[in-house]
Order: sequence, then structure tokens, then C-alpha cells
Amino acid sequence: MAKSRDSGNLRAHQRLGGRGTALLCALVFGAVTGPAAAGGADFRGGPALQDGETEHRFTLDSTSWADDEREDAVQLTPYARYGVAAGYDVAIAAPMRREDEDEGLRALHLEAGFPLTGRDAATNVTLVVHGRVLPGAPPLASGKNGWGLAVHLSDDRGGSGTRLDGVLGFERADSAFRDTPGYQAVNRLHYANRIEQSIGGRWAVSGEAKAVIGVTGDEVQNQFAFSLRPGIRYSPSPRVTWRLSAGRDMVERGAEPETTVRLSLIHRPAPAPARRELEARLATLERERIPALEEQSDRLATGVAVLSGRLEEERERLDLLKQRTGLLDVEIINRTGDRRIGDAAVAHMERLGHQVVRRLERPAGPVQEVTHIEYRDGFAEAAAELEHGLPGIQIVTADPGIVRGADVRLVLGTDLAPEDEASEDEASEDDAPEDETPADAAGDNERDEEERP
Repeated sequence: MAKSRDSGNLRAHQRLGGRGTALLCALVFGAVTGPAAAGGADFRGGPALQDGETEHRFTLDSTSWADDEREDAVQLTPYARYGVAAGYDVAIAAPMRREDEDEGLRALHLEAGFPLTGRDAATNVTLVVHGRVLPGAPPLASGKNGWGLAVHLSDDRGGSGTRLDGVLGFERADSAFRDTPGYQAVNRLHYANRIEQSIGGRWAVSGEAKAVIGVTGDEVQNQFAFSLRPGIRYSPSPRVTWRLSAGRDMVERGAEPETTVRLSLIHRPAPAPARRELEARLATLERERIPALEEQSDRLATGVAVLSGRLEEERERLDLLKQRTGLLDVEIINRTGDRRIGDAAVAHMERLGHQVVRRLERPAGPVQEVTHIEYRDGFAEAAAELEHGLPGIQIVTADPGIVRGADVRLVLGTDLAPEDEASEDEASEDDAPEDETPADAAGDNERDEEERP
């Protein structure tokens, strides 16, 4: 009876280790390809965890034996797995068991997973190193005893709705159990496979086959078990899965449970974007968006060049029209210090039909005496005609620096002072009284006296 209990405990330990294999799945079910979905506590299942991704499981087992003297056992196992890098993960499980008068934490199961296939491989194969830490006295057992190796396989049959999980593992006997009555220190080989077929968007049916084979130790011949478990799966969302399975040991020797019912809840929270994922997204944006932006920029540059060319053509046509008609855009700079000269120049230009586009009064610099006419390229003849329409002689020169918008710049000098202003100045000088002498003053007085009555 004690042997049966210990055998059941060891089976619980190997299920909680979550081990899988590609080799035995290939032997039983043939070559398979594609990713897989999450499985129960005894199968890892699903795609490998990425950097920062987590998986949480809660498993409830109810186990009964044919022997009426042995009470049923109930075990609750919380399990957590964390992805430290793409395909690499660590996990911990804490099974709590109640059987007869014995209840509480049975052990701590520790795991570390290492990928055997690439990140983009169709089939996920992982090597898992696992061990147990047992509470209480004697001292915690781990390392030398109670450790194991397992190979996991998870695969999806190319979207057909069929999924396969497998496990092949070796577990070393744990010396901490040696004080348990009836315990046999036997190293064991664990082998299990599960096939699952989807019957709808959220439901699936499954079948599991498991074997435990004694390899070395006392009474190796008695350490063999084989069980079958049908089950169902329900996934209310892509990240939440419920599993229910029930089965029994097919070997009639009383060492393994007669029936075992398991209910599992598996949850994979949506992970925060990892650094590698962000780098991949950035690389994707660089590959997809930057060429598109460069192409759009090229189109805009081409459009701007076309518009600039058309605008330049229109400007040339307008310049040609101005040259033919003689009607100019004139900029006037008055350097005489007299606003009246600037007003007169503006009025004169408008009478000739020209348009004054800018006017500046007395900019910095000395007073200018001679008027200058400056023109931009293409308006030499028009500037010469303008010079003929002004009084006096002006200096006509080319100036490529004239701001666009003006064709000719007229820099006023004092030589363009209005004629009426000069006449008034002369008249004021002629009308000014001359200085009188004393004799002139006396003569004037005498004439005034003679004119008196």
C-alpha cells in the first residue's frame, strides 16, 4: 500500500515537471510539423515563451485506488513559467496534497528550459532540466537526487486542427523518500504522448497515453505503469484554456491509481513588448515605411521642380511682356533728404504708366546729387528709355542684386528737384531788401516831407 502511495507521488512529480519529446511523438504518431497549443501540467505544449512572456497553471487532481483501505487523494498544484529569452525559460510548481492524515506542501519543483529548435521552427522542441526541493527533515533533497532530464515536443499539424504533444524523460530516485515505508529507490523513465483534435472554434477532444518504466534500483520489475486518459479542452479566449481528463492504470497490480481525474486552467497573459520585439518592429518600419517615405519625398520634389519650372516660365513671359510694353515695376530710393522730390518721382513714374512697388526715404548714407538708374538682367533697354523720360542726365548701370519684383531701381539725387522749387528760391533771393545807406534814408525823408500838404 505504501509502495502504491509512493508510486502515485512519483507520478505526480513527473507530471508536474511538464516534460515533452520529439522522438517518441515521431515513433508513435509519425513526423509532424507546425506550432502547438498550450497543454496541461504534465505537457508543456504550445509555442516557446518569448522574452518576458509568462504562463500560469492551476491543476486539481483527484486520485482513487481499487483498495478500499486507501483513501482518495486530492492535489492542487500552482505552476508558473517565465521566459527569460526567446525559447529559454524557468518554472516553479508547488504541489499541495491531502491524503489520509497527510496534507500540505509536498515539494517545490524547479525547471529550466532550453530550446533545441530555432525560433521560427515549425515544431517546438525543448530540453528541460528539473529537480525537487522537499521541505522538512532530513535536509532539503535536490541536486544529487531527485533531478531529471526531459525532452518536450509540441506541434500543430499545419492548421488541420490536430495537435500533438510528447514527453520523454529520465528521473533519478530521491533519497529523501527512503524513510517512507515501502518506498523503493528506483530510477525511472517517463514516456507520454497526447493527440488532440479540434471539434470547433473553442472545443477539442484529446487522448493521452503514459508509461513509467523502472530502469535501476530495488524491484525494478515492479516499477512499470501504463495509463490511458481521454479528455476535452475548452478555450474561451486565445489566452485562457480549460482541460479536463480522466483515466486509469491499465496494469492490474495495485501500484498505480485506478482512476485519476484532472482539471487544469492555463493562462498566458499578453506580454509587454520586449526589447527584441520593439527592435523587430522598428526594423519592419524601416524596411516598409522609409522606402515609401523616400518615394513620396521624391514625388514631392519632382512636383516642386515642375511647379518651379512653370513659375519660371511665367516670370519669363511676364518679363518679356514688360520689355515689349515698356511698363516697369520701379523701386524708388530717395537719397536727397527732401520728400517732395520722392513724391514728384512717384507721380512722374505713375504718369508714364509704371508701377512703383517699393519706396524708401533717406536711407543711411550721404545726400546724393546725381540720380542713378539701376536695372536687372534683361531690362537694359527699358532702363535707357526711362532715362530719356527724366530731366537731366542720369547714370544707368546694371545691378543683378535687385530684389525680384522690381525691374528698375531709381536712386534719386538732388538733380531731380522740381523746376518751380528752384524758381521760388531765386525769386526769394531777388525780393530780399538791400542794405540802405544814411544818405538814402535822408533823401527818402525829404521826399516824404514834400509830399505832405
